[in-house]
Amino acid sequence: LPEFNILGHRQRLIEASLSSGNYSRLLADVQFNRASGHYMIQILLPTILIVIMSWLVFWLSPEHVSARVGLCAVSILALSTLMVSANKELPKISYLKDLDIYLGVCMLYLLGALMECVFVSFIAQAIGASKNTDVQLDPDRKWRRQHQSKDYKRYYLS
Repeated sequence: LPEFNILGHRQRLIEASLSSGNYSRLLADVQFNRASGHYMIQILLPTILIVIMSWLVFWLSPEHVSARVGLCAVSILALSTLMVSANKELPKISYLKDLDIYLGVCMLYLLGALMECVFVSFIAQAIGASKNTDVQLDPDRKWRRQHQSKDYKRYYLS
């Protein structure tokens, strides 16, 4: 097994007395250690780079919404692909592995960056819309807006 390192082994010879006779048994204990170099290079290092790549959205301008969301989406897709390939290599077991927890936390970081991108773009658009409202209105609507507030005050406050 290339993914394991053999740490040591021990052999014992045991005599067993059963109702059918005496038998000798050979017991062998082998200690294994999983070689982690493969997982460091194939899973952990790319995951760290993907998360760091997703942090680049924090330095992009809020006006570049498509670049920010695109970078987050690419990061999420890359991590999803990495998660699937990592789970194909490992044995199928019913409980949660440490690698699953690690990749889940990394996915939460990426989803948090995506949510921040959407929130910042929403706030930037709201601020930009409130600043540019009078500029975007045609002259008739601008006049109605200015005089409507005066009519409102005259009608309701007098």
